[in-house]
Amino acid sequence: MSIEVNSIGNYAFGARVSGIHIACLQIETRRDQLRRLLAEKGLLIFQNIAADHRLQIALSEVFGTLKAYPPAECGEIDGLKVPGVGEMTSAPGATTVVEIDGKQLAGWMPWHYDQCYSERPNAARALRCGRRVRSGGMTGFVDGRDLYRHFDPSLRDEVARYDVTYGHNLSVADLRFGIPAGFRVVRTPQKRSAIPPSTELSASHPSIRACASGEPILHVSPWMATGIAGRADDEGNALLDAVAGEIARLAGSLAYFHQWELSDIVIWDNLRMLHSSSGHDPSETRIMYRSTIHTE
Repeated sequence: MSIEVNSIGNYAFGARVSGIHIACLQIETRRDQLRRLLAEKGLLIFQNIAADHRLQIALSEVFGTLKAYPPAECGEIDGLKVPGVGEMTSAPGATTVVEIDGKQLAGWMPWHYDQCYSERPNAARALRCGRRVRSGGMTGFVDGRDLYRHFDPSLRDEVARYDVTYGHNLSVADLRFGIPAGFRVVRTPQKRSAIPPSTELSASHPSIRACASGEPILHVSPWMATGIAGRADDEGNALLDAVAGEIARLAGSLAYFHQWELSDIVIWDNLRMLHSSSGHDPSETRIMYRSTIHTE
């Protein structure tokens, strides 16, 4: 029951893994191997597997305890809700549509890490595609180690002095920092989001931290950022906007964008990697299934 591990092109982070099935996930040495691999690489792309809810849960539980999603958000097996799998559907009329440089996109998400607005952001996340779109719909990943190494030193040293504050607002219409050129909101969903903004959920986190290997990473989420802690002024906002702009600039050369196959499951270290969604044609429907792995 061997598995095969390969690099992702010329990227220093990430690995492609094949040969995974439920039986091999019961072997503790194999589970340990996968945990070490995620700690080392930050991003694992499991390919050519029987990608379904059962395998997604079994694979996700290798890395920790799963969040239980509300019934309205859950995927199903044989008509029964699966608490450990949340369904995300981007469908015409039910998804925010934005325009960036003249191109309209549904399902677009800026660079971020999940639950940045929580005192304890989740450790990792698993994602699987249930319905693809003809073009676009890619998920981007950029390594905080690469960001730290390539960031403008003066800007990095300045933001390293501060924590960044985040709030629970998933509306891209309210994006404040790192707004792309030519960005505008074309329309918002006719149906209200199942996860409305909350003024009660907010947290501050260091902009520089250490990853599993002990190496420094830059870990700032432009999406959901509300400001620099203790610097709620024009200069503080300008600093955070410059950091968000530098992230976007570096991502242009450092980021890997995953083109989804229905036989893929992707798991990443949420405390190290930033991710985004490229968006897709607003006339198409895209379905993704996520599992959230708690911080122990």
